[in-house]
Amino acid sequence: MAKTLVEALEKITIKQLKEAGYFNDGKALNLIGLTFTSSKGNLGGKRFWFECICDSKASILYLDGSNYRCRKCLNLAYRSQNIKKSVRNDVMLSAFDALIEAQRIFSQITRPFYKNQPTEKFQKAERLYYKYLKISYALN
Repeated sequence: MAKTLVEALEKITIKQLKEAGYFNDGKALNLIGLTFTSSKGNLGGKRFWFECICDSKASILYLDGSNYRCRKCLNLAYRSQNIKKSVRNDVMLSAFDALIEAQRIFSQITRPFYKNQPTEKFQKAERLYYKYLKISYALN
C-alpha cells in the first residue's frame, strides 16, 4: 500500500517563517502550537528547526487535523518514493541521457538562429533539455 504523499497535506516551513520575519535577531518568536530549536550553522550563524512532538528536528511540518507533525510521524512519502526503484532508475537514466545529448548538441551549435528562426539543431537540443527538466521535476 502506497503511503500518503507530502504534497497532499498543508505544510509550514522554516523558510516561510524566516521570510515572514519570525527569526529576527537570531531568536524565534512564539507561535501557538509550534516549538523551535536551533543548531550552529557552518558559517557561524544559527539554523532554526521545528521541534516535532516525536522529539525530532524538521524544517517542514505537515498539518494533520489540527496539529503540525513531521514527515516521519505521519508516515508520509515523496512522490518519487512510490515509484518502483527499477522504473525510477530507468526514468532517471533516460533523463540524464537527454541532458547529456542536449549539452552535446548545444556545444556543436555555431548558429542557433537563422533569419530570426531557431535552427533544427537548436530546437532538438531544447526539446531534450526540457525532457530532462520535466522528468526531474516529476520525480522530486
